[in-house]
Amino acid sequence: MSHPQTTRTKRIHTRLRPLLFTLALFAALFAGCQSPHVLEPDRAGAIIITNRAPEQISAATKETFQLHAFDRARSDGAELVFQKQGTFMNSVWTPDWASGPVWVRVKVFQHSLDAERTLLDCDVYMVQQPEDPLFQQERKLVGRKQKYQSLLDEIAENLNHQAPMQHP
Repeated sequence: MSHPQTTRTKRIHTRLRPLLFTLALFAALFAGCQSPHVLEPDRAGAIIITNRAPEQISAATKETFQLHAFDRARSDGAELVFQKQGTFMNSVWTPDWASGPVWVRVKVFQHSLDAERTLLDCDVYMVQQPEDPLFQQERKLVGRKQKYQSLLDEIAENLNHQAPMQHP
């Protein structure tokens, strides 16, 4: 005769196996890119990318932002800057809305964490008069912004469809 506690434990293990298998499968599929566990509170979004060369990450970043109608403003080492004209509501919510249209500027940063992992994060700014360095006003948006986290997630997805970097 079987002990009731042992039978119950076997039933629980039998029910958990498919769940554990599914979790292991998702972990294996999404091991290449992930959101970091610790994110600076003022960043709009961040992901950790593994086994990709900085050139691959930059190329995927440029491609993704261009697909979303951002123009590349400049690049400076590990920083890529993109911008596009904001919406009417972006202009209304800025303190000096009478000074003209607002542009959305996104600064994307690559930080090497170790030989295999790179942190890709971004800051978002509302900018008036973006082409005039003397009069431009840049106001940083603080906190996570789902729209920009989604752009970074799309970059990760694009990189997952590419071959990983080859180690010499």
